[in-house]
Amino acid sequence: MLNMTPSFRETFPNLSMIKPLIFLGNNYCWDSPFSIRNDDSVTALLDAILFYQIHSSTTSIEWCYEISDKAIEDINNILNHEMDEIEKRGYLFLKLIIGTKPLELSISCGQEAEAYHWIHKATSSDYDQNNRYNSVYSFVPLYQSGDIESLGTKSLFLLPRWLSYVFITAREYNLSPELANILANYFFDVLINLYRNSKKKYSPLVGDIAFAIAAIVAWAMSCDHENTEIWTQDALTIWNDPCFPDAFRPSLATIFITEAYVFTRKTSQEWAKYIIKNYGEHFREHEKLQFLIASIGSYSDWVLLKNEIIQEIKNVVGIYEYSGDIGANVPYSKEYRASLLRPLIHFLVKEKDLHSIIDVMSAWYKNPTSTQCDDNVLFICPGLDNGLSILWIGGCWGHIFDKNEGHHRVKEHLSKATGMWIDPENPLSYNKSKEWTPDHSKGNALEEEMTKYYLSRDLFRKLKIIEKPRSLLIFPSLSDPIQALLYRDTSLCLPIEISLSEPKNDRRINRISIWAGETFYTHFETEIIEDFGKKYGISVSIFLPKNGGTKEDFVEFYQQPDIDILWVIGHGEFVHDEPQRCGIVIMSDDKKNSQLLPMDDLALVEKNTLDRRLLILNICSGAATQGMSGLSRMGIGPSLVDSHQAVIAHLWPSTPSLSLAFGALFASNINKNSSFMNIFSRTLQEMRDCNNIITNIESRLGKDLRCKFRLENDMEDFKSILSWGSPVFMT
Repeated sequence: MLNMTPSFRETFPNLSMIKPLIFLGNNYCWDSPFSIRNDDSVTALLDAILFYQIHSSTTSIEWCYEISDKAIEDINNILNHEMDEIEKRGYLFLKLIIGTKPLELSISCGQEAEAYHWIHKATSSDYDQNNRYNSVYSFVPLYQSGDIESLGTKSLFLLPRWLSYVFITAREYNLSPELANILANYFFDVLINLYRNSKKKYSPLVGDIAFAIAAIVAWAMSCDHENTEIWTQDALTIWNDPCFPDAFRPSLATIFITEAYVFTRKTSQEWAKYIIKNYGEHFREHEKLQFLIASIGSYSDWVLLKNEIIQEIKNVVGIYEYSGDIGANVPYSKEYRASLLRPLIHFLVKEKDLHSIIDVMSAWYKNPTSTQCDDNVLFICPGLDNGLSILWIGGCWGHIFDKNEGHHRVKEHLSKATGMWIDPENPLSYNKSKEWTPDHSKGNALEEEMTKYYLSRDLFRKLKIIEKPRSLLIFPSLSDPIQALLYRDTSLCLPIEISLSEPKNDRRINRISIWAGETFYTHFETEIIEDFGKKYGISVSIFLPKNGGTKEDFVEFYQQPDIDILWVIGHGEFVHDEPQRCGIVIMSDDKKNSQLLPMDDLALVEKNTLDRRLLILNICSGAATQGMSGLSRMGIGPSLVDSHQAVIAHLWPSTPSLSLAFGALFASNINKNSSFMNIFSRTLQEMRDCNNIITNIESRLGKDLRCKFRLENDMEDFKSILSWGSPVFMT
């Protein structure tokens, strides 16, 4: 009699076609029969996939993604066929299990988009990752997990971890509120029931359950969820259970040091001090820092704890630095966890302690080999209590906006002006092809909204008379063109503070080296730089790649020791939620091939300079960052700033004519004896005076511009803040 049960290969054709390396173990045969109802079949498949997910992740995260993608693709195809409910639930369980490891990896590596994808891939059969907005989902009915024992058991073991990653993503990124709400409402009760049973059968799960509950409540607090109080009370019930292990109490108690403390009988400070005193030996990773900060109730508390907190910040950073040795993305780890500092920074802003703010941020961000910068900064803290706070040495200003005003209005207009706006009334109208494409016609509305938020008359009067600060420090960092806006109405053209290090002296401008990448107007820009170099007695050279235009060639260009200005013309690639896709595009000499030099790789390259040189990234989005909760150093330009290198770059994609106009104006303003910042401020001022851009360049050049008509064609766009606010100077 013929065996009609399909084989593993027939059930998972896409998975079985992956490279020979994935032939999943010696005891695994693709041609043996597979049935979702057969525990031996399911166990063999899961053991093989989970083993190779873990094995592959140590060498290639993309390989782990490929394994998981193909397995889920096969499952989705299977789900398109008729089957009974038990089999359907089995395949849904299988998707959840397979999707957990890549979700964990994507979060640890700072790949926001991948995390978003893997959540949806595990919960939906018709998810389209090409859409920025997705509302599709199908839930996993874990109450019936006993149907297929091996799948149900593994699903239950992985569920708390999976939920922790999901609600980290929901809180920090842009997971659809509908999906997060459905998952929270359904799975919170599952977690509570799982905890009740865990003391008997699943005791190793207790810690993961505590993390998951804390993640869901933190998300609920962030969005003012209607069940926040009930869920906090449930967490409190677990806390009061004498069987709950002390080792996990700090993790669960992170709930009670948020605003959720109002649903308990202690203040957040009382909870923090109680945990530090009684359970401090059980702190993990950043928890000690988190509870130390939460224990501060007064300025005297801060004075008493300052040294300990600063040291603990350095300890936590050390943990993240070490994690880089085992494959984690260090800049992402630091940027994501910078949210730990926000309550402390906000407290110090209210206390007007600018010096301590610099100490705290330097401990987190500054290169330990450099000298900490002074506190002569203009510190801007947007969005604090729906307000705006600004500090400088000897002064401060603050304002609280009503609910119809505030920074959310600026954010909305910037999103609309750069193609990133998702209409909450019609989210499916979002046009992915317009992402990060500046719409200069919307520049006036953005400028008007920013002026209302950042430059009230009262603040304007104060800023006009203060002694000029050394730099502009914004926390949390934003894509708002604040540098250009401040300079528009005041005399303050301040470099944006990124490194928190004392800058070395600017090199005297004697040598400029150009990386002449392929753009429409590269020949015009290089010609203008060379012409002004001859006029001003500055050596200008176009770097000649030895290997035909490769990443190695660019590294050689970048490491030139005797160059004062490195000038990069070409293309930048920035995907705000996929840091692995951010970097400089290197085009081969024959224009047939291109490579991406990732920003993380370039940030590790030595600069070979004792003084401070200038790097000009006249490319798209060279100053764009992921825009998370901290100083946002996860961008091409920001990641390259330190005491030895200042960087000029664009906040978003720059049109060829805008890059040409800025480059030509900057070249025309170069002076051997001027600081980099002075040259930039003159250029920025003249960019805003767009009707005279060509006149200013030609008057200094002493002849007509060959590319004049290229600039004239886009003169109307140059009037927009999306043009003259695009270039920024970072120190």
